[in-house]
Amino acid sequence: MGSMTVPQLSYLLRERGATPVRVADLYDLAELLLSAPSLARAADMLSRDDIEALAADQGTRTNLQAVGLCSDSGVAYPPLDSLLPSIPAEAEPVAPMDAANPTGHIIATVIAVRDLIELTARESVKTGVAGTLLRAERVALAERLTVDVSQASAVADLAARAGFVRAAHRALCATELGIAARNDVSALWSALVDVVVTHVPHSVREACARHGRLDDEFLDWQFPRADSAGAIAAASARQWFDALGLRDGGVTPLGRAFLAGDREPFMALARESFPQLGSQVYVLDDLSIIAPGPLASDTARALDRVATSEAHGLAPRYRLTTIALHHAFAHGDTADSVIGLLESMSLVPLSATVRSFITDAHRHGRFITVTADQAGVTVQCSTVELADSMMTDPRLEGITRRRAQDSAIIFEARQDRFESLLVDAGYHLVEPAPLPRIVTAPVPDTTDAESEQLLVAGLGAGHLERALIVAMKAKTRVQITVQMPAGETVMIVEPRSVANGRVRALDTAVDAERTVPLSAITNLNSVEG
Repeated sequence: MGSMTVPQLSYLLRERGATPVRVADLYDLAELLLSAPSLARAADMLSRDDIEALAADQGTRTNLQAVGLCSDSGVAYPPLDSLLPSIPAEAEPVAPMDAANPTGHIIATVIAVRDLIELTARESVKTGVAGTLLRAERVALAERLTVDVSQASAVADLAARAGFVRAAHRALCATELGIAARNDVSALWSALVDVVVTHVPHSVREACARHGRLDDEFLDWQFPRADSAGAIAAASARQWFDALGLRDGGVTPLGRAFLAGDREPFMALARESFPQLGSQVYVLDDLSIIAPGPLASDTARALDRVATSEAHGLAPRYRLTTIALHHAFAHGDTADSVIGLLESMSLVPLSATVRSFITDAHRHGRFITVTADQAGVTVQCSTVELADSMMTDPRLEGITRRRAQDSAIIFEARQDRFESLLVDAGYHLVEPAPLPRIVTAPVPDTTDAESEQLLVAGLGAGHLERALIVAMKAKTRVQITVQMPAGETVMIVEPRSVANGRVRALDTAVDAERTVPLSAITNLNSVEG
């Protein structure tokens, strides 16, 4: 490992799931990676190709030396050879025909990620304890994002791995990184590509690249043990391949670029095919609002404030409803401001039907908002007349109340029970405006920096001290390379004492004892005989 570059060591650490913080030097890292538990976990990730290559002492055929499972000559490290699972011999399934890029599906994935950022910035998307979506939440999220249920899982997973959303307090929340990137579809796309390039496991990627295939039949053949870690990782990779258009039955041009490690086709697709986010819509007589393409965040948020969303994605669709307008009016909008907003973004003149609907909703709206504080529950009514009727409503008898303003009343009650009472009494209760749910991005990956530190540490003084103590107890000679002021000196010694960061040893060449600081020793080898 000492001859590895920083990218190579980082790749090894990521693939084997090793945490550099737990090891002090390369010796400790090697000890960790070659431990039986670590090798057992690695064996559970192997593909059919990997197992056959290691069994034949040809691990380099699938580049397993890059993940620390075999020597540079391809021989499996012990005890990995005894941990290899047995799989039945089976011929490779017939490959499907290559396919064209499903450009529309790819764009839909990117826009779904953008919509997920917007959604999680303003309301809760519940998760399980582990931060993953439960079945009911996946179905609801798919409906909100206008995607398939399977694609909703992939979108949430990709967005989380890219750092655009993060699970916090059993809910997905938008991150500052996601908010900053939400209107740059090219940046979103680039981040999603990075996720797939970085997180598809070595065994999956090598098998796919070796055979030039990404289809389900091939992956099932490569990972026949359905409960193995490799098969589970391949199942996640399938969703990513579909979401990013790397396959569509057969391998697409983007899929071939992924297998070849070529990023340029991905960026070319963004430059040539991705749409610009729009700010204009069609406001129609039937009270529907139709966008000709995906909307910019500011436009989408403005429409979410005054209308009910019916579809997101590539063709957002909204509808003006009394409930949505009442919500807007309860939080500061007026009929004139809503009409002005729609006029500023409509590609067609606002009809009299639309104007009168908004005006009537404002004039005749009877709704309330409820807030709670130490004084009690404050009910803000849309009109003074509605407040007057609430003051004398016999259905609320027994609850102490007092007038705070002409249209506001304070009730001495618990908010949850009082809200239920108001709904049962037929009052139109408007929900409070949601608070933004934006959290900091996940901690950046520091594997590269930690890999560099490990390479600088080398085998480490700890390894040297252990090796010298072993040689001292066995009364054997070792060859050490010592950094002297005049340069490096190689000597063969018999260790006599190791303590306080120094070794006292007999220099066999001159038959004299020397004391050498461990920090000055740059290399150590055993001596035969």
